[in-house]
Amino acid sequence: MPPEDIHEEDVEFTNILERFQNAMAADNPEEATNATENVFAHLEQRHLERKQTPKDRMTDEAMEFEAAGDWVGAEATYLKILELPGIDLPKVWEIHSKLASLFRLLGHSTEAIVHARLATKAARELDLVSAQVMSIQSETRLLLEMGLPGTALPLLDEALELVNQDSMFDGMRPGLLVQRAKCNITLGKNTQGNLDPVQKDLDQAYGQMAPMVDAKLVTGIQANLADYWLAKSMLHFQTNSPDLALESIQKTLFLWEEIHEQPHSQGVFTLFSVSEVLKKVAEAFLKCGRETEAVKYMNRHREIRESLKLPTGNPG
Repeated sequence: MPPEDIHEEDVEFTNILERFQNAMAADNPEEATNATENVFAHLEQRHLERKQTPKDRMTDEAMEFEAAGDWVGAEATYLKILELPGIDLPKVWEIHSKLASLFRLLGHSTEAIVHARLATKAARELDLVSAQVMSIQSETRLLLEMGLPGTALPLLDEALELVNQDSMFDGMRPGLLVQRAKCNITLGKNTQGNLDPVQKDLDQAYGQMAPMVDAKLVTGIQANLADYWLAKSMLHFQTNSPDLALESIQKTLFLWEEIHEQPHSQGVFTLFSVSEVLKKVAEAFLKCGRETEAVKYMNRHREIRESLKLPTGNPG
């Protein structure tokens, strides 16, 4: 069973989450958006009321370093938290997750995958489905970026089996299906394999997300939709349809820019995601023979990296 502090008695918060799940099930984006606003307000109030421990203070300090682009300070602080005596398993999971995201942003894939795997390990020990699924999504995203889609697929199957156990996790399924489709697209590029499973996963994911496209505050759904269009772009390139691929990746960019405009999503990692998609749009324009547009989007990509105090070239 999960540790007690993961499942604090919080009736109000539970009711808000139930409202969100019910709205999702009823395809009611307006109610889902209202519930999401209440979730953010409730979590902010809980944060203000929380008696801060050293690990909490240090986590806030590390996040302040991130916001300032002090990546060395952030890394050092997160690592110090892991060295605290008696650190609890939920915090271990949280910090490894944050380090995985930090190293991915810095382009240090080896360190990122180490911490992503440690986060997945901690999530399994917690026996908390939401934590396991989030960790697996992070780990498989890195594996896909590292060119290891075959290694990612069994993990995605594991996560899908977890979410299929209870309808309360239905909202987590589309992102996993899209990620699995991206892995299979990548494998198909090399093997010319059957793409039908890809289309099946994409159709199922979009069918579940489509009723919520107007729920702009539900950024998890918007991010999954953005990833869906990225997968469609990959598929169109594989089937020699570069113009359709460009159209799809532009939809990905539009969604990520909308996500970044939301007050609760204006962090460095969202901006980093916008930057990465700008680079993909530039690459798509190049493949379509439109160099002028490609240069414009690549320049925007570099400008954001400079603002985040990252190298303008993408390190390996």
